Amino acid sequence: MCSSSYPRALLVMMFVLAARATDQALQHQQQHMPDAGCYVCTALPPNIEASCPLPAVPRMGTADEEMRTSLIELRETILQQKETILQHRETIREMSAKLQRCENEAMQQMAPPLAHGASQPDAAIQQLDRTVQSLRERLDSLEHKHRANASGGQSAGALRELLNGRLQELDKALREKGHIAPGGPAPHRIPLLSTLSSDDFKISFPLRTNYMYARLQHSLPEMHSFSLCLWLRAAGPNAGTPFSYAVPGQPNEIALMEWGGNPMELVVNDKIAQLPLKLKDSRWHHVCVTWTTRDGVWEAFQDGSSHGSGDNLAPWRPVEAGGTIILGQEQDIIGGNFDATQAFMGEMAQLGVWNRVLTSHEVSDLASCSRLPPEAVIGWHPVEVELHGGVSAHLFGHCSSEENF
Repeated sequence: MCSSSYPRALLVMMFVLAARATDQALQHQQQHMPDAGCYVCTALPPNIEASCPLPAVPRMGTADEEMRTSLIELRETILQQKETILQHRETIREMSAKLQRCENEAMQQMAPPLAHGASQPDAAIQQLDRTVQSLRERLDSLEHKHRANASGGQSAGALRELLNGRLQELDKALREKGHIAPGGPAPHRIPLLSTLSSDDFKISFPLRTNYMYARLQHSLPEMHSFSLCLWLRAAGPNAGTPFSYAVPGQPNEIALMEWGGNPMELVVNDKIAQLPLKLKDSRWHHVCVTWTTRDGVWEAFQDGSSHGSGDNLAPWRPVEAGGTIILGQEQDIIGGNFDATQAFMGEMAQLGVWNRVLTSHEVSDLASCSRLPPEAVIGWHPVEVELHGGVSAHLFGHCSSEENF
């Protein structure tokens, strides 16, 4: 009996040991296997052995797929925008080059080069020279008569205007013939109007360009306050820059400008105050602005009435002396680097600058065609105005005729 039960007990013991060993092996395999979550079963191709283990492919959730798609679309959008920017940059470069060529051609037409052999003028040029000389002699005689009799009447003024227009036509013909070289005296003063008072002439800017402007011969002193007044008739959607005063180190020492859809602005030491003025009706308006260093107080007048005021405009700093005054253009450097988009187009007259704040009564008198107040540091005198690039001078007479308004 003992001999038959011994093999049976041995078999039971071996079975228990084998079961325990199998359980330990399974636990060991679970501890070393990564938790991969769910797996996707993939059919094996015929040429793949079943014994070769394949890596498990984790299933991607819906949110992850949407995020990956959005990132791909965003990357494609950025690349497309970059290509568009490069195309626009190239287009701007081409348009700028074309604009520069057009401006150069216009400048060449305004001042044609002196042709070879033009040193010996032909008969037509000599005749034009004699005609110009004759006109100047007649104008000199007219000026002497006007001095002797100040009440020369309207006929003398009309004759001066007629001769002035004729002389400008002949000068233009001389330039087109090549008799006047570009290196000659490009700017011209207004000698034909030298006997007129400050109320009698205006200057006209027919085009919005970067080469039409007027320069005043005199500069400004150091000023702790000032008043700037003028008659103005703007053409186009904005007035541009009627007045600009630049000093070394500050091209925007004083400026009166309207451009880019902004209202008229008073600029002092590159600080800006927007003025509540309305000048877009193509009519004559009298504009006057005042400023003082004390708290930077300013005031704007239109047609004799105050339209607004403010303070903190470049306070406690005087306007520097010795700068350059340009009419019709905004200066980026002293006397130059003009921008056609900021140019003035229209007419102006009776400009005056005082180194004090004019009273409201004085401003009202100016707008009512009274004489300029005394102590002006800049007056409206023809001999002090240089015209450049096609700017012309004409009789004004704004107080004697209502048709100018």
